[in-house]
Amino acid sequence: MNGSGAHTTMDSIDIHAEVSRMLESVCEPDSKNRFTAFEVRDHAVRFLTDYDLEIERFPELIGTTHSEFVMADYDLSRDAVFVAYIFNPQLLELIAGRGEASTLRSFVEHDWPEEEDATGDSLRSHARFSAAPVQLRRCLAVEWLGRDWR
Repeated sequence: MNGSGAHTTMDSIDIHAEVSRMLESVCEPDSKNRFTAFEVRDHAVRFLTDYDLEIERFPELIGTTHSEFVMADYDLSRDAVFVAYIFNPQLLELIAGRGEASTLRSFVEHDWPEEEDATGDSLRSHARFSAAPVQLRRCLAVEWLGRDWR
């Protein structure tokens, strides 16, 4: 089930289940390095709240694509798990994967693409494993997050 397709009866429960499946598919068994769908949703809401403050300072950012990256690397003897959020005017794309923490951190700090549309491909090339992204049309993402973005 993909939020960007023709399926129109998707609701918050379906989205939560789809995000949970994506996250489970990238986590190593018995690893502390993981996220729940609730954590992914809550982080997105916190990020958007902070981004609203950024928009107040830089209103020219309204309607542009923006992104966020979080990583769970609690156990450095295991692969880190990451989630990238790409908010564009019509779509929220969630990309999850796993890889070596220092390699992922270096990518984010030094090689994150200026062109947000290239983020998914670049990130997947730095991961050991990545899941198919969850893509949610804006209206579905707003329902799941409980808030909109500018």
